[in-house]
Formats: sequence, C-alpha cells, structure tokens
Amino acid sequence: MIFIALFKQIPDIGFIKIDPATKRLVREGVPNILNPFDLHAVEAALAMRDRFGGSVYAITMGPPAFKQSAEEVLSMGVDEVIHLSDRAFAGSDTLATSWALALAIKKFAGADLGAVFAGKYSWDGETGHVGPQVAELLGIPHVSGVVSLEPNPPRATAVREVEEGEEHVEVELPAVFTVTDRTNTPRAPERPRGRYRVVTAGEISDRTEIFGEAGSPTYVADLAEEKIERENRVVIDARKSPEEGARAVLDFIKKVFGEGGASAERPAPPSGPASGREIFVVVEEKLTGGAAKASYEILGKASELAAKIGGYVTAIYGGEKPEELIARGADKVVLLRGADPRDYLAHADALTRLVAERKPWAVLAASTSYGRDVLARAAARLGLGLTADCVDLDVRDGKLAQFKPAFGGSVVSVIYSKTLPYMATARPGMFSAYSPNYSRRGEAVEMRVEPRLRFKAREAARWELPDPREAEVVVGVGMGLKRRENAAYAVELAKLLGGAVAATRNVVLAGWLPYYVQVGVSGKAIAPRLYLALGIRGDINHLVGIRKAKYIVAVNINRHADIFKAADLGVVGDAIKISQLLIELLKASGKAI
Repeated sequence: MIFIALFKQIPDIGFIKIDPATKRLVREGVPNILNPFDLHAVEAALAMRDRFGGSVYAITMGPPAFKQSAEEVLSMGVDEVIHLSDRAFAGSDTLATSWALALAIKKFAGADLGAVFAGKYSWDGETGHVGPQVAELLGIPHVSGVVSLEPNPPRATAVREVEEGEEHVEVELPAVFTVTDRTNTPRAPERPRGRYRVVTAGEISDRTEIFGEAGSPTYVADLAEEKIERENRVVIDARKSPEEGARAVLDFIKKVFGEGGASAERPAPPSGPASGREIFVVVEEKLTGGAAKASYEILGKASELAAKIGGYVTAIYGGEKPEELIARGADKVVLLRGADPRDYLAHADALTRLVAERKPWAVLAASTSYGRDVLARAAARLGLGLTADCVDLDVRDGKLAQFKPAFGGSVVSVIYSKTLPYMATARPGMFSAYSPNYSRRGEAVEMRVEPRLRFKAREAARWELPDPREAEVVVGVGMGLKRRENAAYAVELAKLLGGAVAATRNVVLAGWLPYYVQVGVSGKAIAPRLYLALGIRGDINHLVGIRKAKYIVAVNINRHADIFKAADLGVVGDAIKISQLLIELLKASGKAI
C-alpha cells in the first residue's frame, strides 16, 4: 500500500515585494520555507504507514530549488520524494498543478494507492483547491480541513473543521485528506534514508500542453502590492503614563462610533425579468440549518454583477425556504434533493450537470470549506478556471475581474479566466448582504441528486465567546498579555464594548483561547468596525485576517512592533495595565458605544 503526501515550498510571505516597474514579484533575497500545513500532511501519511505498513511517497512540483524542502521531508522518514521539475510546469495555476500531481499519483501509486494527504492550503495562495481537484481528477472522494482521522479500511471517518464547528464524515478509501495544524504533531527530523528523484513532464503525460501557462485556464492580468500602513496613523507613547494610553483608546472608540452605527443591509431591489445571462450562486446550509450569512453576501454581489451584464441570479441550494433566497436577491432557485444539505460531493455533481446544461456566465460561492469543495471539484471535472478567496469582483470589458489576495495578503492579483463560465469564491465579510424584500417574486424548482457522503455527526461550535466574524468590535489577544489569565481582560473589554474577542495562532496553541476565535492565515478573516489589538506583534500571518477592519487600535510595549504600521491609533505601553484602566474607564463612563 502506498500513501502519498503532497508538499510545496513557498516564499516566506513576510518578505514579499513587487517591482513597481515590472509588476512582478521580487523573489531575490526572499527566503523559502516548506508550507507549514504540509508538514502535517507528511506526518499523516507516515502515521498510516506506521499503522498499516507500505510506503510513503512525498510529491512536490517546482523548480530545482525545491530540493531544499525535499530534504526536509526526507528527514521525516518518507520512502521517496518525487520532485516534478520541468520548464513545462512553469506558470501552472491550481488546475494545471492538480493535473500534474494527479497524474504522478496514478503513475507511482496506481492501484496500490491507500490515501493522499495534503495541507489544507498553502500559505502563499490560500486557495484550498488542489486537494479537492486532485481527488476529482483521480475519481476518489476527499475530506478537507481534517483535524482527526480514524481509518478502518475500506473506509475512514474524518473529523473536519468548518466555519461553524466540526463534521464527522465517512468516506471510502482511497481518498484525499487535506489536514490542518491541529491534526497531529510532526515528528522530529532524522537522518534521511529515502530516495530523491526528479521527474519531468514527459514522464507522467504525453500531453504536456495540459501543464504550465498553456494548460492553465486562469491568468494574472495585474499585481498590486497591498500596503499594510494606514494613512494618518497616530502613535502615542504611554509607557510612563498608562492612564494617558487608556484615555486615548477610549476617546478613539467614542470618536469612531460617534460617526454613526454600522451601515445597514441594503434593501434587495425589486424583482426583474429572469432573462439574459445567468449567474449561479451556490448557497451553503449552516450546520444548524438555514442559509449561511456568507451566501447572502454573495447573492447581493451577484445581483450587482447581474445588473451590469443584463442578467439574473439563480441560487443553488440543498436546504429549505427558497423564498428567503429570492427575498435576498435570487431570481430563480434550484433546490437539490436526495442528499444531505451539506453533501459537497453530491452538490459538485449537481453543479457540474447544471453548468453543462445551462451554460451560465458565472458561478460564485462563499470561500468557505463547503464553497471551495463544491466549486473546486466541478471546475476540475469541467476543465474550468476557478479563483479562490476573492476580496472583490467586478465586470471589466464584459469579463469577470477577480481580485485575489496572495502571500498573506501583501499582494492582490487581478485574475481572469480563459474559460466560461467564470468561477470564483469570495471571502466572507467582503460584501454586504441585502435585507430581505419579501415582495420579490421568483421561481423554485427541484433537482434530484445522488448522495455521496455519510455524515455521522455534526458539532456546532459552542460559542462561549461571540463569533468575531459577526461583531462590530473585536478585541484581539496576543502573547504580549503574557499569561492566560490576562486574556480575561480582553474578554471583559469585549463584553463592555458589545463585541467579541480574537486571538493570534500562538495564543490558541498556548490554550489561552479556543481555536474558533483564531484570526489570520490559518484562522478566520474578520471585518469589524473596530479592532483593538492587545499585545499583538503584527506578523503578516495575523494581519491578513484583519485587513478589512475599518479602524485598528494597537497597544504594545514594543514601539517597533509591526502592528503599529497597520494601526490608525498606536499606543506604546503595557497592554495589561492599559486594559485594566480601560475597563475601569468604561465602567465609570457607562456604555461606550
């Protein structure tokens, strides 16, 4: 039995720059690292070998310099590293990459394939598409975001993390599993004993035109460096007077909310004729039932795009109450019947059929676990371009312009597809949902689908703390608060401000706060009106998750902390003492906002 681990070497996202003249990434002097999630993929494959016997092959694709990471993977104990390296692979997007990896798996594992493991996503791109697309091209199931796995051949039960909690999913083996940093602890390196080999494009396929730029259905039209620095930022030194720091923070909070409350949802426009070009929106069912808020946001954006192209919006949904979708911007609804409302494999099958039959102009979904899984598999089967995790969408010269952050958000790419329909997922919190307009009219039809997954259990997160994605005010906790008990000050501040708490990855790993409030590359992206960062350094891995905050206030004892570059107000001072004083001020002054 052969177990496969996919891995990738990436540039350290904290060092990425763009040449302003050429609009190309400057890679000289940028250190490379093994994608952190992929270490856990390698460990998962090794654990399967330890339990069932067989071999572990680790596969990567990239230039000769990727041998650096290959050596790191070999030191973990894999039997062989297969390095796909050929100029024919240059410029591959996720689909072209998935083709290369799938063909390599077929060649070197064949009928002996036990399972495939990959990181949940790579930190440089954050697409999360390669695992599902490799699975689709191999014709096997997948489970993304796995936090634990219990294999019992010929099946396995995986617990996967989703935005609202966890799902227990049973699949047939072999399957592809994308893993998180919660899945396992990678073993310590040893002296390598495995084999390293380089494989060219011609060794895995006679059709090398399916790789590289020629085989990629998407292309980058432009790059822009996303500056983290905020205009008109103010930094005050409160190291000698924490009282001054606390007062400055309170004054800023009052000023922010003196501007007026959050913008209300826009009312949905009146119904129009469902004619012209069609835009599909794949709507997600929440773990607790009902359509997800992120899907309502996509419906609102799709309605705007439909108005620009003279078209209409069709929602594709596995749940109930189509009238809610119509009230929020859908002109038509296709209700998927016969499978679990969160069966992403069955829904990918249905989407593939609908696209082939109706040939829409675009297919959109929220960039959630469900949305990425459905669209990635459908795009792979149809050979279509797909852009993940967009922060904006627009119509330019009749095409869908897709704005995607990369390298931790330090770069925004403008991406177009060579294929139709255009396909994209968009990050939750980027668009405003419509408020329901129940005078709208639309039609709903049912479509039968065959179930593909067995869900053994669902566990919605026990929100002991509010969801930071939903809050107007979020108080962020960094290691600068020094001890777990000091995180209680942030929780109390959040309660006084009517908000939520968030945490850096290190805070979660230290056990101070639960994983579901983790914000950043490996956590959630949030867009509050105000983000109050307490004792947070400001690593790019965290900043990517708070870029859409309207205002940022940072308190840190280190005046050189990077968080101050991203803050509208920076307070250099003891975050613990200032938090305590701010709590006292809020209690004394009554409701702050």
